[in-house]
Amino acid sequence: MKPTSDRTQLLVSSTDNVAPFIEYCEKRNIDWAASAMKLGLPVELMKEQSWLPTKEVMFFLSELQRAHNLQIGIEVGRWASLDQISGRLSEQIKGCQALKDGVHVLTNELTHFNNHVVIWTEHLDGSWWLCHRGGYRPSVNGFEHTEWFRTLALINFCRHFLGENWKPSKTKLMMQYREQASIPSQFLQPRIDYSHSYGAIAIDINDDFEALSPQESTHDWHVAILKLIRTYAVLPWFNIEWFAPMLGMTKRTLQRNLKQEGYVFKSLKEEARKQKAIELLNDTSLSIDDIAWQVGYTDLSNFNRAFRSWTGVSAPAYRRK
Repeated sequence: MKPTSDRTQLLVSSTDNVAPFIEYCEKRNIDWAASAMKLGLPVELMKEQSWLPTKEVMFFLSELQRAHNLQIGIEVGRWASLDQISGRLSEQIKGCQALKDGVHVLTNELTHFNNHVVIWTEHLDGSWWLCHRGGYRPSVNGFEHTEWFRTLALINFCRHFLGENWKPSKTKLMMQYREQASIPSQFLQPRIDYSHSYGAIAIDINDDFEALSPQESTHDWHVAILKLIRTYAVLPWFNIEWFAPMLGMTKRTLQRNLKQEGYVFKSLKEEARKQKAIELLNDTSLSIDDIAWQVGYTDLSNFNRAFRSWTGVSAPAYRRK
């Protein structure tokens, strides 16, 4: 779908995400505008504060790679500074004393960059991981470039606190393994795990780290929890057994705290998925299969059953209304 389409495209990225690629190209006299125009992207808007359809951005990066023989996600990711990646985020973390504080800012600021990438922290195998997952399948053209760039951007973010030579000891990527001309120096090369269900880098952070910032833990706790549930409900594995330890509490404690305000975890999760699915059906031309993926279902039949239980009709029938 072209960005000039009359139909709203809900999955969008800020032009701040594109700015490092444009700057990289211009410094090297690479004609990025030709690639943008070939795809029908609005060149005049790409250098201003605006929003672009994420899928078109991914196609744009893929076209840059094809036209100029660039591993564009890797090259821009290892070149760009945190300020170039996001001046807003760079400014927001100036008051942070440690990585744990920066991570809280990062997760809160994410909606200013796009509306489909989820970032969270998880403690697995004795390590804390900074995890990320975009809204598109790894098979979509351009996915590899965006995942490399996002991973390298997160490494640059961590280096702000841990030093310019810091490298993650372990890395997970959703993309399939492909022989790279050169693995970026930001990685300890032997420890990259491909074809994972999400991307992640192992980070150096204290074991007592908590997903909620101290401010969120003491003020409007339930509001913060509801926001997190709406954010993470689109992950396929999202359930209370996964979510409660992320908050540093037991399943029963979380259930009890939610019940005090009249909430049930499963209902909150289902409502978040339902609302996201309805938005995508109403406001995008995504296929039903793609919408199922977007709201946390890797199996289309499971999504169809869930949607019918939410609305009483099938997803295709709802879209035709």
